[in-house]
Amino acid sequence: MAYKNSWGNIQTYGADGLLLEKETPKVTNETIYDLASLSKMFGTNLAIQYLVSQGLLSLDTKIIEILGDEFADKTISVNFKFRKNHQLSQIKEWKRNITVKDVLNHTAGFPSAYPYFNDNCDISNGALNTSSNKNPLFSGFDSSEATRNNTFTQLCRSPLVYEPGTKVTYSDIDFILLGFIVEKVSGRRLDDFMKSNFYQPLDLKHICYKPLENGFSKNDCAATDIAGNSYSHLLKHGGIRTDVIQGNVHDQNSYYAMAEVSGHAGLFANATDLSRLAFLMFAGGNGTHHFFDQNVLDAFTSSQNPLTSDYALGWWRQAQNQTMRHFGSVCSSRSFGHSGFTGTVVFVEPEQNLVIIYLTNKIHTPMVKGSEFMNQYVGNFYQSSNAGFIPQIILMSLNGNTSKSQWKSFVHDMSQSARRKAESEAANDKNDFRWKAYYSLKNVENDL
Repeated sequence: MAYKNSWGNIQTYGADGLLLEKETPKVTNETIYDLASLSKMFGTNLAIQYLVSQGLLSLDTKIIEILGDEFADKTISVNFKFRKNHQLSQIKEWKRNITVKDVLNHTAGFPSAYPYFNDNCDISNGALNTSSNKNPLFSGFDSSEATRNNTFTQLCRSPLVYEPGTKVTYSDIDFILLGFIVEKVSGRRLDDFMKSNFYQPLDLKHICYKPLENGFSKNDCAATDIAGNSYSHLLKHGGIRTDVIQGNVHDQNSYYAMAEVSGHAGLFANATDLSRLAFLMFAGGNGTHHFFDQNVLDAFTSSQNPLTSDYALGWWRQAQNQTMRHFGSVCSSRSFGHSGFTGTVVFVEPEQNLVIIYLTNKIHTPMVKGSEFMNQYVGNFYQSSNAGFIPQIILMSLNGNTSKSQWKSFVHDMSQSARRKAESEAANDKNDFRWKAYYSLKNVENDL
């Protein structure tokens, strides 16, 4: 059984932050979305799983055995102002011993990101708009293959910020690195590898990197940020985008520094094609094509991390209700999935052979004034952006024994949470988006 639906428009706001006067095309089930970090799973992670199943890659392989000694030897020292600093010789030794599993576990020692694209920042203290390039890891911003190659060099130069295996830090760098590993092991660029090994064999027509160069128009793609990557025109750096992003990847490192094909971001897809890929995680294939061995599936969807049960290998896990904001509270401990910054979610529930694909473009809204550099968008405050309630309501419905009073109580709790946020952050300004979010939930509650 499959249920598909779509709501809304391809684009709602213009670059001036105002609602468009003329309505744009409606979203359909064929509309493709910028998947953001879902690219990690439906590009890179699937590729790693495939290579492991084929015996071409071992999880215990050290990164230097794949990428060469330069991964450690070229590392530079950065005198961080707000982090603990380590001796360069120690960092190099740590990097020499990082394994593929460490990177999949987000325990490799990297920070959440380095701005390889930004020539106007100081990475030692996090300062932006510095009017001079104090970023020794800057690789370029022209989205060229030459810059992408330079980003690999800068990745090798990138210092760790903690001892591998001592903490968990969710990191885009981990998956940029894994993307390069796929390319090194397979001899093919990540997008070509995924297309030939997954998308074409499964006859998937609505998934790709760089959609505007692969047969899609802007109106086939849901729009994302309305002011490019400028944080409402507050951020300055070379080549920065300031207009509505539509059909190009939103993520800065992917767009500017990785030619839009990166292990951490860059993939676009519709829900149908994503669901077909997600179902591979149940049996490793579809009857005609086999991709993963069962032992590989078991390893990649179970906790391999002694520091936390929240992560499998790449995938997020529900474990003991530790990720309720992503998965809700009524799914099994075996459930897993991932989400993306743009407003995308995939949820897999093995107990019910259930896959939920939920795609939004929640960042296609104005940013919250005063919180721009905290990545706060108006869309973050609407209930539809809170991923966990989607599997919650679907599983409650499938259980078949949820009473009307239970539904009303569930929605009441959500509406009261929204009201408390509106009261504390928007006071009596009833036109504020936080109050609008509350009233929309209250209307649903009143209709029950």
